[in-house]
Amino acid sequence: MKEKIIEAAKEEFLKFGFKKTTVDEISAKAGVSKKTIYQYFPTKKDILLEIVSNIQNHISKESKNILALKENAVVKLFLFSRMVGGQIQEINDLWIKDIKTFHNDVWRQIEGFRREMVAKNFSKLLKQGKKEGLIYDYPEAIVINLLLSSAESVTDNKFILNNNVSIHSALKATLEIIINGILTPKGRKFFNKAKKGF
Repeated sequence: MKEKIIEAAKEEFLKFGFKKTTVDEISAKAGVSKKTIYQYFPTKKDILLEIVSNIQNHISKESKNILALKENAVVKLFLFSRMVGGQIQEINDLWIKDIKTFHNDVWRQIEGFRREMVAKNFSKLLKQGKKEGLIYDYPEAIVINLLLSSAESVTDNKFILNNNVSIHSALKATLEIIINGILTPKGRKFFNKAKKGF
């Protein structure tokens, strides 16, 4: 039942954003009463928090799976960026803008999770890639901070509105630019091959 409510809410948030979606609409979509929803989730924000938690758990699990693969660091970087891109596509721009505007505490928690995941996973991939001669020997702290600050900059509401781009395309381009910038010529060959092969 709980999963049914979550899926229905996710669909409605994607269509109409968080702010405009009502518990009545979630109730109708899930085919359950509002009373049932409130038994599991006292507020609409609680539904949002559960969805965010599910997405973060999925990202953590997928990240572990990618890091455990017997592949070179470039293939893992590609798979990692594709996985992150796929998750971002699940949450549209309107939904993100609503979270930033109406529940900034949730957005700060999302940002904190993103910083932690990127720092932890990219650090491992950078170390592996350097050993393999596929990634240049730039200081890890600088590369990770560049990636994080760039991601935060291109997801800023003003940037998105002024440049008429989606958050997904802005993040995808940012990630690819930075990845290409740290790869050796040999690493770029693997990256281009991975893009064609997966």
